[in-house]
Parts: sequence; C-alpha cells; structure tokens
Amino acid sequence: MNRHIERGFSLIETMIVMVILTTIATLAYGSYQNQVTATKRSEGQAYLLELASLQEDFYNETFSYANSIEDINQLNAAVSSEHGYYTISIRALPAGCSAGQTACRTYVLTATANFNDTACSSLSYAHNGKKSSQGTSNPTQCWH
Repeated sequence: MNRHIERGFSLIETMIVMVILTTIATLAYGSYQNQVTATKRSEGQAYLLELASLQEDFYNETFSYANSIEDINQLNAAVSSEHGYYTISIRALPAGCSAGQTACRTYVLTATANFNDTACSSLSYAHNGKKSSQGTSNPTQCWH
C-alpha cells in the first residue's frame, strides 16, 4: 500500500490568511493615522499655550497684549509651530489697538493646520482661557 501524503497549504487556506492579514493591516493603518494627527494637534495646542504665556509677559511689560506676531517676536516667538504643522495668527481687541497707544485688552490666538485635518482645521485660545476650534469635530475633541 502506497500512500501519497500531501504537504502544504491549499489555495483556499492561503487566500483566507491573506484576507485576515489585509483586514488587520487596514485597521492598524487607520489607527496609526489617527495617532499621527493627534500628535500634530498636540504640537499646535502646546504652542498656543506657550504664546498665551508670552502674551502675559508682553502685557506685564507694556500694559497691552500684542496685536501681531511681530510684537510677540520681541519675546522670541515664531509664526509657525516647531515642526511647521501650524501657522499662528493673533487677533487683538479693540480693533486698531497697539502697545503704547490704545491698549489691547483681549486677544485670540489661532493655529491653522498646515496638514490635512478636516476634523480640527484650526485651534484657538483666548485671553480668558477659552479654547475653540474650526472643523467637523467639537472643541472638546480637538482639545483633548
């Protein structure tokens, strides 16, 4: 009696394994992309808080908040976050205010994303500590 023993995997078994691996890879990549976006967002959040601290320093020196990045540059601030993921802008009130003239009593710092982030395309931080955002997500999701 001669028995022929087949070894190896059938085509069906190989295809099932490939489908399972593809599904796992797809889920892992989506999770990875979410983590990368969250990391970039935290850079924007940290830079806004750093600029808010610089605004308070500026106010202590001039009795007015800075109304432009140029004013804040006196305190060594940059227009972009550390890795360039966000561009920063300042809106100070009352309109037309500046240090040494009509004092700026309030401000809103805004970080606009330089990468594809439709959920939180911009983050904002106001003089009173209010955090807000633009995009498809609500501010609590953007400022986690």
